[in-house]
Amino acid sequence: MIKIINRKFAGIISMCSFCICQLASTAFANNDKAYFQQQVEYKISVTLDDKKHQLSGDAEMKYINHSPDILTEIYFHLWPNAYKDRTSALCKQLVSEGNMQLYFAPDSLRGFMDELDFKVNNKPVTVVYDSLNADICRLILNQPLKPEDSITITTPFRVKIPDAKFSRLGHIGDSYMISQWYPKPAVYDKFGWHPMPYLSQGEFYSEYGSFDVRITLPENYVVAASGYLQTPSEIEFIKNKIAESSSVATYSSDNSFPISSDKFKTIQFVIDSVHDFAWFADKRFHISHKTIQLPQSGKQVECYAYFTNSQPYLWLKAASEVADAVRFYSEKVGEYPYGICTAVDGTLAAGVGMEYPTITVIGNSTSEADLCESITHEVGHNWFYGILGSNERDHAWMDEGINSFYEISLRDFKYKDKNYIRDYLQLPEWMIKKAGVENLKPFDLNNLFYQLLARQNNDQPGDLSSSCYTPLNYGAVVYSKTAVNFYSLKKYLGDSLFDSCMQQYFQEWKFKHPSPDDIRQVFEKVSGKSLNWFFKGVITSKDKSDFKIVGVKKVSNGYSLRLKNSGQLSVPVSISAYRNNQFLKSVWVEPFSNKTDVTFTTDDADYFLADSPDYSFDYYPLNNFCRSRGIFRRFNKVEFSFLSKYENPLSTQLFYLPAIGYNSYNGLMAGVILHNISALKKKFEFSLMPMYGFKSRTPAGTAMFNYSFLLDKTFIDRIDVTANPRYFRADRQYLNSRNEFYNQDYFSLPVHIKFRVARAYCKPDVEYSFRVSNILNHIRQYEYKPDHLYWQRRMYQQVALLRNSYSQTDPSTVEWMTERGEDYIKSQISVEKEFTLTKHKKDLYLRFFAGTFLYKNNYDGEANFTSSAWMGRDDYLLQEFFSGRNDGSGFWSHQMVMRAGGMKAYYPVKTNHWMFGINTSVKTPLPGIRVFADLISFYKASAVTPGASSVRYDAGICLSIFKDAVEVYLPLVISKEIKTYYDLNDYKYTDRIRFVFDLHKLNPVRLRDLYSR
Repeated sequence: MIKIINRKFAGIISMCSFCICQLASTAFANNDKAYFQQQVEYKISVTLDDKKHQLSGDAEMKYINHSPDILTEIYFHLWPNAYKDRTSALCKQLVSEGNMQLYFAPDSLRGFMDELDFKVNNKPVTVVYDSLNADICRLILNQPLKPEDSITITTPFRVKIPDAKFSRLGHIGDSYMISQWYPKPAVYDKFGWHPMPYLSQGEFYSEYGSFDVRITLPENYVVAASGYLQTPSEIEFIKNKIAESSSVATYSSDNSFPISSDKFKTIQFVIDSVHDFAWFADKRFHISHKTIQLPQSGKQVECYAYFTNSQPYLWLKAASEVADAVRFYSEKVGEYPYGICTAVDGTLAAGVGMEYPTITVIGNSTSEADLCESITHEVGHNWFYGILGSNERDHAWMDEGINSFYEISLRDFKYKDKNYIRDYLQLPEWMIKKAGVENLKPFDLNNLFYQLLARQNNDQPGDLSSSCYTPLNYGAVVYSKTAVNFYSLKKYLGDSLFDSCMQQYFQEWKFKHPSPDDIRQVFEKVSGKSLNWFFKGVITSKDKSDFKIVGVKKVSNGYSLRLKNSGQLSVPVSISAYRNNQFLKSVWVEPFSNKTDVTFTTDDADYFLADSPDYSFDYYPLNNFCRSRGIFRRFNKVEFSFLSKYENPLSTQLFYLPAIGYNSYNGLMAGVILHNISALKKKFEFSLMPMYGFKSRTPAGTAMFNYSFLLDKTFIDRIDVTANPRYFRADRQYLNSRNEFYNQDYFSLPVHIKFRVARAYCKPDVEYSFRVSNILNHIRQYEYKPDHLYWQRRMYQQVALLRNSYSQTDPSTVEWMTERGEDYIKSQISVEKEFTLTKHKKDLYLRFFAGTFLYKNNYDGEANFTSSAWMGRDDYLLQEFFSGRNDGSGFWSHQMVMRAGGMKAYYPVKTNHWMFGINTSVKTPLPGIRVFADLISFYKASAVTPGASSVRYDAGICLSIFKDAVEVYLPLVISKEIKTYYDLNDYKYTDRIRFVFDLHKLNPVRLRDLYSR
């Protein structure tokens, strides 16, 4: 399946229980057994009722035991039951992805399989349904099935077809996508049984055999299916459809469904040497067709495209794209063994395409290039899934990753003389040039996708069960990283030798179930090289290599280069020489760790570069440059660019853009931002934002410096050291005694060291970290006696423990922090959590805060806990950006940030003892409108005024424009103590309104890091 970037993984409870079940079934399996595979021959008759959206059928399966074992039971998949209720592994996985459609779906839109009545050799058998997964059962055989014996299994069945928005099986109106729809035996191999619940992220493993399928449905349906159509009248019907479609001059915009015919037809499809069967029915289909001959044998293959009026002009070349893919894979991998290949225009929830033997379904496409990519990828799965039937659930890289390599290779060939980014992403030319991506190729884009995660140590190992991956990692690691690494392996081995390895793998393992060791052994046998570093290092682990050229010395026959590998993997690296920016030659250096010396025979070279022009296995190319002479050999030219740009290892990039700011004291500020930040995180990142305040006529601004250390196989997997100095005017004070003003300025230098605990390999959606901070503030103050200005120095230390859950439905953050000032120590905890109550997600927000002082000595109260969310004067740490930091009135005095008690109604109570608060908000049916409520209590709350209660509360309406970044709060209900305060201070109703304006939450760097998880 193609590019499933926006999908999440299964719920951990269901998957753990499944793993326990599977372990039990394989506990006594002998992994040293000789290879064998079972065989299943299907005969299925099914009728479609398009009024009730259901199937009624009978299945007959001849099950042949080619194993050396005596079988007493057979596991079955009943995958339509994945759509049955909220308890299924599919539903739990979709929920973990943030997709609540199935969870909240009414029964009328759900699906299931029932009316089963299993018999073996025409005798009833005991059926045991899995207690955790309704889509798994096992048949207890009446008599053991001996090696090389066979049995006939029969059952009627009914399938309620779910809505297609959930996953692969479904319907949209009278358009039917019928896949994973019949009772299906699980695979039994030398590792034991492989029962698996149906998942959206995580595909299949099935036994090879044959299919004879008869489908009965209203006669005006057009049906595309796996295999070969056998019914003469339907063959003629399809020929007429092709002729009719080819004569269409202009396609109608009407894509409504015709009324179903009262007459029914039965059509038959047959196919051998496959492990699945799918079919698609729609009364609106047009059909295009192309016949090709395979290059090796001259065998003919009929290529079809079935499409509707939804995107007809994108689909006009679809049959040709099918043909191109069949030819390409046949040439590069092995000849296509079937006589038909079909692409179908459909709408499905599981990615943008899904493959089945000889047929694929494609979702909506954004462009012709997008459709071409989808068709190529899905047709390619006939080889890596259909013919080479590896276990996709456990080793998805063998299917999705290798297939992506070939799909991208074909795209690379097709776009070699074109602008791939422009055609694929549909970006304007000026934007492409500004971003520096005009020469970006398909493999570059996939490498970029992987690096987004790897540069932050957020990637996962490459050979996990597919259900263990985060959605981003499933795309970035399983698809993109594997594809790029196979491209590197091809460059290392050479095109011809690589092709020989893959073709031999295809010949030895076609129509079988190869494992990772099987492909490794074939490649090693054919290449004559040990490739353990690749198949058990590069592919399956998350270890990385980081090469540097640390020295270049001229010798008699060329140059001697010293290379350093700072990473965890010993792998080959490509080294290239350049003169006058022209490529001279490149050589591959065999795998090494630590350091090695290489003699590079070439004429006079200006510089050397690792990882060019061919990909090597280096994940961080920015330190791969070294000049052959000079003082600063490892520093290359500085490239100034506006905004930001795709990173270039041949230059030191510095970016600039204008900066505009405002506060009440500096006034309007203007300046420039200088930085080195781009889409991919660098080890060292910085930004400088010097500005000039036109009101204060003084400089102002901020800076950021960050260095990241990525660690492996330790308790800590990442350390970030960040300094964020800033200088601004904070207030303007009037001095009555001298009838003049003095300006209060501040300089703050916070330094944070954050240690992230190594995340779980499987489902790393929870992150633990601890942070140590030192905040140094200098504030210019006025002292009346003696009468002078001076800089007051304040120092704070913080230690914080954090837990972040990045759940798509119920995310949470827990922070426990202890802070030490010059004369106090306090400790506090804040817990924030969102809850999903409806399909709209994250409906309820809840925050809990509690804090207490542990120590006070001549304490002046600056760090007291506040009952309300902070306004500017409460920010004693000087870490927030307030436009009116010390304003007592006016617009900016209403700005706040969520801290301490967090009440939205302003109530200036502070305490140096203890305080707790509860803050909540709930979505309303109106977009962007929430209802909020706050409740707090604090030390001696009932003693503030006579008759006061021990709690304070408020409630009202919030307009959330950008959540947590731009919000307006209107308190409507307040407790009597707050009302009393407002009355005493003559608060008008508009004085109650407060707002959040925190552009830091929309900082592109923060968003990059947040969404690269």
